[in-house]
Amino acid sequence: MSSREKELIMALAMHSNNQSNATSTKYNTISRAEFFKLFPVDLKKNHRFLLDVFEEAYHNKDTETIEYGLMLIGFLETPLRTYAPIFKKLLKENWHQLHEMLLDLLVSMKDVENVEAIYQVVLYAGESFNVADYETIAVKAIWGLSAIGSKEAWERIKTISENTSSDYVKGEYEKVKNAFTLKPL
Repeated sequence: MSSREKELIMALAMHSNNQSNATSTKYNTISRAEFFKLFPVDLKKNHRFLLDVFEEAYHNKDTETIEYGLMLIGFLETPLRTYAPIFKKLLKENWHQLHEMLLDLLVSMKDVENVEAIYQVVLYAGESFNVADYETIAVKAIWGLSAIGSKEAWERIKTISENTSSDYVKGEYEKVKNAFTLKPL
């Protein structure tokens, strides 16, 4: 992704957040319509562009480009599920700090195909993150898996609660279980 493309994405994001006091470039803020006119790729026709950007950034371990891609996602009409495979790959990597954001995106899809990846990020967080970050990831995963609601999702929720030493995570499991009047597995 070029610096010009990043500049335009930032201007669009700033416009959408009503932060018109930006000072970075002449493209401080631009509307969605202006963005699509100025962006060097026709994103309405080229649905693979952002997927290719994510793949290249993954191979180059380019966190900044992934962040810009994530900013852009909300403005495109491409279904979020299109990006699930690359998000799952990124969740397995430790060279970035985007696990929580990627987890949120997978959870928002409410797709049974994402259950294992959501569970795996909790295991990874338990091994690699500090306690507070682990607890954040684990709790988001528990609530996200409960929204998916499949048998496999509930089994993973139970496994998370049984294999954690965190009273906070165990407490959230109890809340989820009670919220869904679920009998323990």
